[in-house]
Amino acid sequence: FFFQAEDGIRDYKVTGVQTCALPICCADGQTPTPTACAGQPNLYGWLDAAAYAQGYASDTGVAWRLPNIKELASLVDPQYVNPAISPAAFPNTPAQPFWSSTPQAKHKAGTTPAWVVSFSHGGVTTWGGANLQPIRLVRAGRP
Repeated sequence: FFFQAEDGIRDYKVTGVQTCALPICCADGQTPTPTACAGQPNLYGWLDAAAYAQGYASDTGVAWRLPNIKELASLVDPQYVNPAISPAAFPNTPAQPFWSSTPQAKHKAGTTPAWVVSFSHGGVTTWGGANLQPIRLVRAGRP
């Protein structure tokens, strides 16, 4: 299947772990193997996650970014739970909230809450930006 970005540009194609490349199928910090994603994901606060994505894009010369909440939520597959995502396309995804790039519209001064998708059940909610959560990067332009 193809993941469609908000701007309608195809971000990447996923047809199975053998065709996936970092950081598409695996959470950041996991390593793709021939059949799965090995290891534990890196955990970030929300501001650090955004900074990491910018740095990774700069280091690789590819426009990687955090997905917005609509893009991230589109990965939820209701036929799965714990994690609520296709294990064939996204193997060993941790069943926990992942950061999106979408900030919460209204919040107290000095806080940085943002939207997350919980891949334990597929729910969407906001979390305080200081919470340490995994991320999945998407490409910001044409493949």
